[in-house]
Amino acid sequence: GEDNINDREIVIWDCVSQKRKEKKIAEFLSISPLTVETHIVNIRINIGCRSKDGLIDSIAKSDKILYIKNHYCNLLINKFVTHHLELFHDQPF
Repeated sequence: GEDNINDREIVIWDCVSQKRKEKKIAEFLSISPLTVETHIVNIRINIGCRSKDGLIDSIAKSDKILYIKNHYCNLLINKFVTHHLELFHDQPF
């Protein structure tokens, strides 16, 4: 069930629910598209969905939707801060 889904799969599940394509998800998470596909298959098996549409619909019905959204938002914030810190670090003083 949903309890067998790891943190990475939670983020991928949310990305899929926002209709992001595997390639974009892979770029966002710095992993390969094949790894994204594998995670999507694992999520579908764990929650008993046959299709991506079912996966998208299931997130709305999940009792963990707030956790999933918060986790995703935290990841976005972390990537934003990390990127800007890297830009700041590269500036000469």
